[in-house]
Amino acid sequence: MNVAPVAISLVLLVLTLPALLLLAEPRALRDPRLAAVQTLGAVRRARRDRSRDRDQALETVRWAAEVRVAAERATDAARRWQECRWQAEEHTEDAWQAWQDAELRLDRLRSAEAFTAPDDARTPADFADRERALHRMLRAAIGRGDLPADAVRWDGWDPALHPVLQEVAVQRAIAGYRHRAYRTAVTAEQAARHDERLAVEARDSLRRTAAEAARQVADVRPHLPAAVRAAVPARVRGWRQRIV
Repeated sequence: MNVAPVAISLVLLVLTLPALLLLAEPRALRDPRLAAVQTLGAVRRARRDRSRDRDQALETVRWAAEVRVAAERATDAARRWQECRWQAEEHTEDAWQAWQDAELRLDRLRSAEAFTAPDDARTPADFADRERALHRMLRAAIGRGDLPADAVRWDGWDPALHPVLQEVAVQRAIAGYRHRAYRTAVTAEQAARHDERLAVEARDSLRRTAAEAARQVADVRPHLPAAVRAAVPARVRGWRQRIV
């Protein structure tokens, strides 16, 4: 090992120390020991400051990473709520159309009802036939989704009525059921719109926070350890691309 350069550096340092002390504090020439203590204290404070800045910079990077993940999850959640709202809109449109179709069939049957004379079942056989016909109509309506599964047990069915009047009664029940289903769909769509709006607001807020966090990471980059600092530029660009 060549000690000459090291020795020369030490000699130069010793020779220039008084000048440095004089520039820093003229009174240091009168008390070099005190000046040395003050210099060591300044060095220690500088190290603490660098350590504090490094820790704060690392915390900023960690916080920015957490916010970025939250922003990405909020973006996915907003997208899912948007899909739910689309589905709710489609369901509402289908429910509205089903209600309108049921009302149209009811109007046609009402026209036929006007030409049907009252004709109750006169014999037990007639009553049984009409009861079976009523149950067939109800089961068919349930199978199509025009009535709920428990419609057969609803009060108000009169198996003794003329088949045309029975069909009118069933269709009236269908129209009412479809109207209630439409109103339920409208309420669900309104709730989906509300949830989507909240999700979009949360997404936008987290995106703004993540963008600010990325800017803060860029500001504290000089205080980061070399290994982390080398990776920060690409990561910051990636965060901004995903959150904007």
